[in-house]
Parts: sequence; structure tokens; C-alpha cells
Amino acid sequence: MIARLAGLALALGMALGPGAARGEGGWEYRLSAGGEINADPHGTFDLGFRKGAFSVEVLTDTLEVRYAPQWSRGKVWVAARGEALFAGLLMSPWRDGAPDPASALYASYGGLEAGGQLFLRHAYLGLAASERVYAFSARGPETTVAVPPWTSLLSVDAMVGHWEPAWQVEGRIAVDLESPRLERTRAQPRATLFAAYHPPRGEGVTGAPLLELRAGWGVDQGALTRTRLGGLNPYVVPLAGAAWAELRVERFVAARLGMVLGSPRVEGGLLVDAAAFDGQVQAGFGALVRARFGGRWFAEGTVGWAPWLPRQGGAPAISGYLLVGTGWGPLRSGATRSPRP
Repeated sequence: MIARLAGLALALGMALGPGAARGEGGWEYRLSAGGEINADPHGTFDLGFRKGAFSVEVLTDTLEVRYAPQWSRGKVWVAARGEALFAGLLMSPWRDGAPDPASALYASYGGLEAGGQLFLRHAYLGLAASERVYAFSARGPETTVAVPPWTSLLSVDAMVGHWEPAWQVEGRIAVDLESPRLERTRAQPRATLFAAYHPPRGEGVTGAPLLELRAGWGVDQGALTRTRLGGLNPYVVPLAGAAWAELRVERFVAARLGMVLGSPRVEGGLLVDAAAFDGQVQAGFGALVRARFGGRWFAEGTVGWAPWLPRQGGAPAISGYLLVGTGWGPLRSGATRSPRP
């Protein structure tokens, strides 16, 4: 499946020509570090290098090698990824408002992915597939659940979207095929929707709304495929005040409403998260601040509180997220910056 899609992606790339792919130039890099603080804190680290369409990136415990040429009419990509121990954050499960070490597992995987997108004015169509093979082990003596056997997970996604500077929307229809030891296969269909409205601000100190909507629907999903909800980091469906991936959900609707005020260098705002999922409704309230300095460097912080989220032992549902880093830029000073975003 992946080999066929990789061939299709390369054929699509040839059809998108003629013309050279975007992103030619010298080596670039980016770097960031941060973490989320709650009852079970976790850190993040990102170090990436790229030249033209080729990139290598370390994402905390994940190594990714990617080739992704882009043309004016579309883009294609092929990639290899491997993650050690912390895949899916299965080593940090929650149950009934508290960390659940009895269910904690280390999970690692290696895999391949390929895909392509065709650009149609502001719209795009795409197809992607990935194959990952997972291995599991107990996190420690506190783990009492049975350790699953090695498992293959094949995912196929079809996507359609619309993008403009002020707003974007994307819908996906997908199926995940989970096969423990390749002895039996369970099909897990899903569909997701993401929409955001982030209007640009003018010069000086101005304000702008922050509006985001996420929704998902799945059938017969398991630990590897359920959506991670909770937290303030970009790897989850956000819910201010909840811990990172505290909730593993199959069907959900989540909205973020906020107002951001500031200048091109410093901005701050207030936000409200609301989510309905698997028979529950929860809300969280947060505040954020972002700063840009030294050209490409940035720092951002967010704090959140979910007053109605259940907690054991009276601990408050409070979380915080901090990230400091730099966007893509020349590895050598004075080098020409790539036009690729």
C-alpha cells in the first residue's frame, strides 16, 4: 500500500510540473523547547534541518526523514518515522481525574508514509497513507494491564480543504486497519473536521478574534487511534486546564473562542475552550501571551483552568504550557532564506 501510494505521489509530482519545485536553497534549521505543566508534566524538543525538499527532524522522541517537493499546483511527500517509548503518550494514561500508572505502557514504532495534494486556487485535494509497526512493554512494576503484542497499523486518509490568510477549513475521511501480529484485522473508520478564523491584525496595537472548531467521529477505535483531548499544546485537541492527552475520545466536538490584543512583537489574550465528547461536556478558561524577538525567535506561554473537570484528591484542574524557539531560517548567517513556508 505505501509503495503504491509513494509511486502515485511521484506520478502526481510529475503531473504537477513542469517547473522546479519550490524551496530550493541552502541548509536551514529550526529549534524549540518547552513543556506542559500539570499533575503529570511532559517536555517537548524540536530540532530540524532542511535543504530544498529534504528534511531531517528530531521531535522529542521521534526521528523523521522526509522528502516533500512542492510546486505551484501541488505537493507530494514520502517520509520515514520512528518513535521510541512514548508513542501516543500511552505511558501517561489518565482515569477518573487522576494519572493511572496501572495502565501505563511504553510504546515504540517504526513506519513509512506517503501522500500528495493538488492545489485548486484556494482549495486543495489530497490522499495520504501510513504504515506503522508498534511494539509495547510495561512502563514498570506498577503496570498491571496485559501488554499487547506487536501491532501493525495501516492508515489511509482522503482530505479536502480551503485555505486563505484569514481562515481555513479541512475535512478528512479515513480508515485505520489495526492488526495485532497480523493475525486479525480490525477496521476503524473515522472522519474529522477542522475550521479556524484568524484574521490578520493591522499595524500598531490592535485586536482580533480567535475562533477554532474541531470535530471527529470514529467507530471501534482503540488506544492507538482514539483522539487525544486535553491540554494546551499543538499535539492535541485543546482543553485548557486538562492535562496533556488526559481524555482519549472517539467522538467529539470542540470549540475555542478568544480575543487577542497586541502588536506585531507582543500579544496576549483570553480564551474559552468547550468540548462535548463521548457523553460528557467540559469547558476550560485560559490566557496566553506571545512574543517575537531577535528576528526569528519567539516565546509563548498559556495557562488554563477547567473548573468542572473531575479531580481526585481535590487537586485543581490547572495546566500551563511554555515554548521557546526559532522558526525556519538559514543555517549560516547571511545565507539566502528559502521561500518555502
